Amino acid sequence: MGLTALALAAATVLAPAVELEWHAPQGCPTAPSVRARLAEYLGRSDATPEPTRVHAQVRRLDDGTWELALRFEAAPDEPRVLTNATCEGLAEAAVVVVAIAVAPPAPARLNEPRVPDPPARTPAPEGPTSPTRADAAARPAPARPVELSFAALAGVGLGPVPVGLALAPSLAVSAPRWRAGLVAIVEPARSLRLPDLPGSGSDLLHWALGPEACWLPRVHPRVAIPVCGGVELGRLEATPVQLVDGRQRRSPWAAATVTAGLRVRVHPRLALWLAPVAVVTLTPARVRVEGEPAPLFRTAPVGVRGLAGLEVIVW
Repeated sequence: MGLTALALAAATVLAPAVELEWHAPQGCPTAPSVRARLAEYLGRSDATPEPTRVHAQVRRLDDGTWELALRFEAAPDEPRVLTNATCEGLAEAAVVVVAIAVAPPAPARLNEPRVPDPPARTPAPEGPTSPTRADAAARPAPARPVELSFAALAGVGLGPVPVGLALAPSLAVSAPRWRAGLVAIVEPARSLRLPDLPGSGSDLLHWALGPEACWLPRVHPRVAIPVCGGVELGRLEATPVQLVDGRQRRSPWAAATVTAGLRVRVHPRLALWLAPVAVVTLTPARVRVEGEPAPLFRTAPVGVRGLAGLEVIVW
């Protein structure tokens, strides 16, 4: 007999030896069904002047697993904490723990195997009122220890190249405490112009690609403070603008990056990112115009990027 069916038998139990307060999110077994399952374990009993009171609180963790805290009236400051991949499994485990703590069954009952419910052979009736369909929809998906995600961040970069728009898409594999992936950076062409000839100069484009690894310390089940380090390899491309005999120049680019940001899980498949990034130039470069005494531009040794965006968990 399942948890839902046992709710109908709850009224036949006489004065249980335990008063269970059950608090769980929507989609978990209800309080009446859990009490009915507990009554089945305890059996019919005579009234007791002082029943044991137990408080049960269920919550879903950020990694998709379920956690239950059981507090007995006799020791409210010493909760028993249980975890399970599903809320229904957690409810069954809670019933067993409470039943054994309150009224240990006879040895023959403890050793008696519980026969699982036979598989349903008749399909559930169609329609939104079908209990079987509702239970299936409410049942959470099994928690995955590793996830695959895509993030799209955008913001402003200041150095090593001139200030302007910065785009940073990434593909990563992550777990509750770490994240590793491949990050791209594109900083669209910046206009570099000669002081005395505003229409002449060069347009500078920067792009790079590289690995990044993050540690994800958590300050809340849904909030983490990513601390990341990475390397980016790419190119600087300078395209002449209204220059006689001007030619496009390309320079290799390498830099180290350090990030300390904020990641907020707003949905099981969505997270918001806020990521200030420090960039350390490893391959200095400059843009020169022939005949000019000073370079039109040179990379700064250190720069910063302020990025924000959305991460989508695709698997």
